[in-house]
Amino acid sequence: TARRSAEARALLESFAAEAKRRGAPTDAEVAAATERRWWELDRPPLLRTTHAVVVVKKHEEDAPARALAGRIAAAVRGITDPKAFRKAALAVPSGGMDVRVEDLDPVARDHRAVNPDAPPPPGSRTAEYSAAFVDAAFAIPSVGEESPVVKSEFGYHVILAVALIPEHRVPLEERRKLLADEI
Repeated sequence: TARRSAEARALLESFAAEAKRRGAPTDAEVAAATERRWWELDRPPLLRTTHAVVVVKKHEEDAPARALAGRIAAAVRGITDPKAFRKAALAVPSGGMDVRVEDLDPVARDHRAVNPDAPPPPGSRTAEYSAAFVDAAFAIPSVGEESPVVKSEFGYHVILAVALIPEHRVPLEERRKLLADEI
């Protein structure tokens, strides 16, 4: 066991020496490593939302779901606080339909979602939201306002824009240094 450990250590040290001999990571290597940790190193602006969605499971639920989402939109109109939004949305009688009211992880315009306060470990895949949802969320004029009723592949949504999280971009040369050992 000791010999195998020593051999493994020697092999790793030879890999490290070879990497150092090759020089600093290339732009392409830095870009690939950055993509695996985009939320930490190259995060675009994110939009935090709360939404109510009337889930459509069967075609015949479409019209009643759209109507219920319209009633929810009327009930939450003008509400800027996520807690009050959730309460008002849940107070609308669902008539047996599946209604979900949730605070969602912040999302970027490219549909990737991540909570910067609790990011996934490096190399993990992040969630991606529906294009229809993201387009509607980013079409909301300002934080504290709601979307009209929006259809996605999941059902009919009413979205509250809760907060805009500014971008966080680490310059290339700084990323090159930060990622050198990983690369």
